[in-house]
Amino acid sequence: MAPPDDGSDLPDDPVIRAGEYALGVLEGEELAAAQREAIAGGDFAAAVAWWQQKFAALAEEAGSLVPSTGVWNAIALRLPSRATDEVPTPAHPAEPSGIGGWKLLAALATAAAIAAAVTLFVATPGGPPRPVEPVTREAGPQIIAQLQSEDGESRIASRIDPDTGRLNLSIAGLTPEDEARSAELWVIPEGGAPRSLGLIPGDGEVTRSLSAEEASLLIEGATLAVTHEDRAGAPHEAPTPPILLAGPLSRL
Repeated sequence: MAPPDDGSDLPDDPVIRAGEYALGVLEGEELAAAQREAIAGGDFAAAVAWWQQKFAALAEEAGSLVPSTGVWNAIALRLPSRATDEVPTPAHPAEPSGIGGWKLLAALATAAAIAAAVTLFVATPGGPPRPVEPVTREAGPQIIAQLQSEDGESRIASRIDPDTGRLNLSIAGLTPEDEARSAELWVIPEGGAPRSLGLIPGDGEVTRSLSAEEASLLIEGATLAVTHEDRAGAPHEAPTPPILLAGPLSRL
């Protein structure tokens, strides 16, 4: 007859090991390794916390269980310091004597706890938290333009994500001296008329969603441009010369 499977061939499951750590049955290097993982946080620490919560609830439901006199007598019969014909019957359950008694109780308690843990693990919907593999989305093609003045003091770095319909701008040196005026961004389609994309700050970062019409214009081959315009009446129908910055959109 083949020997019973003792589980030694089972793969190391971090969730089960977290339960063993929470239960306090790990020893030696296994205990030290589990302590390091628990301190480090992450999925293992979350699983330990889950087990501790479940064990605490289990202990509350079980209440205080005291072994009967018969159990203590059976333990006493197995202790070398007692004669088999001198087994006392204590009025109240006494503590076990000798190392053997404690080992037996510890073994019984551990076996019961492990059995309860396995039952709890199987019966609890969802179980403890398992590591979740990150879902990564590959970035699609980006549309970019780099606009810069000859002296390099005024510039815009733009990026359009066609998948999300978002426009990102990094702007510097475009604040006009006249406070009544502001920088205005334009897109000029190939062979088409300029279309205003609205006023933009003279410095800083801008991120906004594009309308369907704007997204259809901001494609490879079109041109981005910047002018200074009156704040009143924006967005304007056409740009006012001079063109401060201009540059083509290209696919990255």
